[in-house]
Amino acid sequence: MNDVPIIYLSTPTPLWRDLMAGDHGPDVQSLQDELRRLGHSVRADGRFGPDTLRSVIALAKNAGVADVRTWTSFPVSRFAWLPAPTVETMTCSLQVGDQVVAGDAVAVLPPGIESARLSPEPRDVVPGERVVVVGDLVLPVDDSGNVASPDDLARLAASPAYAAYAAGATAPQASQGGSDLQRNGAAGGVPVTFRLARGLSVYSVPAAAVYAARGRSACVVADGKPAAVTIASSQFGQTLIQPEASQSIAEVSLKTSQAPPCR
Repeated sequence: MNDVPIIYLSTPTPLWRDLMAGDHGPDVQSLQDELRRLGHSVRADGRFGPDTLRSVIALAKNAGVADVRTWTSFPVSRFAWLPAPTVETMTCSLQVGDQVVAGDAVAVLPPGIESARLSPEPRDVVPGERVVVVGDLVLPVDDSGNVASPDDLARLAASPAYAAYAAGATAPQASQGGSDLQRNGAAGGVPVTFRLARGLSVYSVPAAAVYAARGRSACVVADGKPAAVTIASSQFGQTLIQPEASQSIAEVSLKTSQAPPCR
């Protein structure tokens, strides 16, 4: 910028001050973590020392900074902070050759995300770890349907799907599972697919083969013997089941009126 290279860094804690030998704090550790992500050997101990300075100088030298040999500190004015390693810009009104001064907006990024929650949260789902899929992103969610990790929230904020939503350009569409990710409690959201983190091996059997069902626990007569199973889902006359014991099922019986208990 203005013929001076500006180096972009992504850190959980924004870089807000010059750093000199002996400085310490969360911003120093964030800088060290980012240097490590970029391939530099530096200990992330939260203290700005000679090793961190050498890594900063090596990074700037590789970026083409001409006066890097004179650096004795981390000059924050020569760096720009990004909320994630990769971001999608919403708008960028500048063109090559435009003149800028301190305080001018160069680009507008989508608003940050403090929280994201699945809404409405699906009911009566098979127990297990869950994820939401947003475009190419696969994000873990907790038992309440929240994206809990700050890193995952940053990845979501940097995604094209979220940029389109934040810009009001998300076309109406149905989410698989009928849920959206709501940002910071706002109405509306980003359409997502809600699924198990790891797939289940299930058997599809006629609904009439299932008996003694209590919630998701049920029984079938499998290969002539009663077997305890867990119901994964049921629709259109077919029920997806998972045996509670490690066993293979070759056939099930539809004659369950006199079948013995399986538990």
